Amino acid sequence: MTQPAVGYVRVSSEMQLEGHSLAAQRNEIARFCERERHERLRIYADEGVSAHTDLIEKCPQLAALLDDVATGAFDLVIVHTIDRWARNVGVQRQALQWLGAANVGFASVTESIDFSTPAGKLMLTMIGGVSEFFSDQLAVQVALRPARCRAATLSIRRAACRGSTRSPDPFSSRRLNAARRGRATLASPSG
Repeated sequence: MTQPAVGYVRVSSEMQLEGHSLAAQRNEIARFCERERHERLRIYADEGVSAHTDLIEKCPQLAALLDDVATGAFDLVIVHTIDRWARNVGVQRQALQWLGAANVGFASVTESIDFSTPAGKLMLTMIGGVSEFFSDQLAVQVALRPARCRAATLSIRRAACRGSTRSPDPFSSRRLNAARRGRATLASPSG
């Protein structure tokens, strides 16, 4: 007997397109449905939407999927990976409780875990926590990037104003220093 299923796919930025493109996620969900003999009804897709949010409403297609749960048209939601579902443990838990209340299952193509067992629920929470941690760390690094770029640019400009011949490229610096000491460079253009 086939189980009617829907998929949910998401990318938050162009940087995630390699390996996580919407098309790649759709293909993996289609293969999963074929292998597990699920009838795939629809794919909900949030493109350019971050899962690092504390509100389901900020992911319009996720919100639509959860609204459609009440129709009883499907019994299973499939995602490519858990972090495509949510990168906020609170949102993840709230959305999964919504599915559970309607007796709708949840499956991940990548993480082969039975989420209906106590151990599966624990793994789901741990994976969700790691995804949220990664997302938080990424946000910190992205916020620091402009300041680091400005600092690097200023130090290069200061060196140039002082007449320094030091190069920000460590390999160029080695070649320059070796040439000053009369030694051969690290690599010659001829090989």
